[in-house]
Amino acid sequence: MATITAGVLLGGAALAKGAVLAAPKASRAFKSLRRRMQACMQRRRERKGYAPLIEEEPPVVAPPSYAAAIQEIQEQFLPLKESRASKESVYIDLGMMEQTLNKAITWYTATYPSGCYKANHLKEQLDTIFLPLVDDGVGKINFSFGQLQRINQYFQDFANCATYSGTDKILELLQFKGNGGLVFNKPIVDDTTNKASSLNIIQYIIAYANETGLDVDLSFGGACATPQDMTFDGDAAAQATKLTTFLKTYGFKSVDFDLEGAGAIMRQNSAEDVNTFFETLNANLGSCGITPILTVEGAVSNGPTGILAPLFNLTNSFKKINLMLYSSSQFYVDAYNPTWGIKAWMQHVPADFLSFGFYDKIPYENPKVSDPDYSAEKYADMPANLIRGQAAAWTYLKVLDDSGLTPKEVKPPFIWTDNPNTIGSNVFMKDFHEYLAVHS
Repeated sequence: MATITAGVLLGGAALAKGAVLAAPKASRAFKSLRRRMQACMQRRRERKGYAPLIEEEPPVVAPPSYAAAIQEIQEQFLPLKESRASKESVYIDLGMMEQTLNKAITWYTATYPSGCYKANHLKEQLDTIFLPLVDDGVGKINFSFGQLQRINQYFQDFANCATYSGTDKILELLQFKGNGGLVFNKPIVDDTTNKASSLNIIQYIIAYANETGLDVDLSFGGACATPQDMTFDGDAAAQATKLTTFLKTYGFKSVDFDLEGAGAIMRQNSAEDVNTFFETLNANLGSCGITPILTVEGAVSNGPTGILAPLFNLTNSFKKINLMLYSSSQFYVDAYNPTWGIKAWMQHVPADFLSFGFYDKIPYENPKVSDPDYSAEKYADMPANLIRGQAAAWTYLKVLDDSGLTPKEVKPPFIWTDNPNTIGSNVFMKDFHEYLAVHS
């Protein structure tokens, strides 16, 4: 978790870097954040069977500024010694996250008769997702999914636009309407002043994720994307420039193009437009520190030797290649397989660009069922009684070793989870991260 910067939210209001607050208000903000970090640490101790961290809350002396408050909390409760870039990332389905946001809505107040979010209550709900992730060693969340065909609509006046509900979940959160008004893009109201934040719901979630210790990626495409979703709505260079503006305005740290299926982006657009879009985007993003990422299904034929081959020939247009090495029931994490093996990928892509993907519903602990390339010899050294996250991490380290690699020579892995609302009780990421920390 970085020291506070301009625009990061604490106590429901944006604050310039280093600004000093009056002691009572600073004390309230400090106590609130301290309690959240204590709860996070207590959950970790309970999982490991340790005694409670504290019996009662000690008295708090307000630091002179929010920056000092953040630094003190970091030192006492959440020392994030690794950079976020060196940690695993997790995909967050925004359509599923709507359940969490629904719990945070205050449906009526005299000032906001169409409903609002009380800032502290919204934070409490977001904490049920964000704090367990930070506790489990995750450094980035990937918001899924946006759609390329909708980029122009990201710049609408959302208070006066038509209803939208579809495969673009960013747009759905910003624009979707129910009876009497906007459902999710409601004002976020300071609990003390009753004044609304200038940020919309997506901007607020990103700012709060950053404050909690998580970078945020925007992912386009996904398995639900239609061919039309992959179509540029206008000049390709202009679309890339608009997307850059959106990413910068909202504070995304990376952008991911999850191109599953039959290569719809290549079929729906001319090769020239595809090249122009990604080359323009890469040039734009290079100046603002936002990382472009390409995500593909795990077979080499879904990447550099198939219909998406032109994307792999674009010099430096992607800084990372995510390999989805799983289906709905099996995994494809292997060194030698000629179709999806890492050595086959390394013939086309440098190892330090590759990130391996894992799905927390796959029974990695039972490779006889879940590995289509299973052999007793292959798993002869697998320790007995590994649970799912540990088995996934063991497989990862074995495949790296078989490929002549170490974890530091590839990009950190990523994880797909179906339901972000259950992350607090999902131990896959904790077990995965802790096994890697001990055995790498």
